[in-house]
Amino acid sequence: MNLYIFQLDRKIRQNIKNCRYTAEELGKIKGKLEWQMKVRKKGFRRAALLVAGITVLLLGMTYTALGPSNVFWFSCAATAAMVFLVLLISWFACIGIVKHQFNHAVRTAYPEYADELSL
Repeated sequence: MNLYIFQLDRKIRQNIKNCRYTAEELGKIKGKLEWQMKVRKKGFRRAALLVAGITVLLLGMTYTALGPSNVFWFSCAATAAMVFLVLLISWFACIGIVKHQFNHAVRTAYPEYADELSL
């Protein structure tokens, strides 16, 4: 099984660190990354809503089977913690890494443009 993590292309990252782009070219790269991140955020929201809906459905079925017992409340807490952790890791893998890589490369190589070019 391959786990895909959305990262900034190594060549682009290296070129940014070596100051090979003009401010206009960096703006175009930022625009493309913003568009990709917008699409990914939209998909992530859909996936998060789907996961939340399925979780509520499963916890509702558990409630009807067990009733309001300590086991049910423990399973709610454990499930909520796991879902939160999985969604956090998923967000970081599909959005957070590329954002961090681009911002770090721009801050390192182009400190004068860091504020206007940060994602």
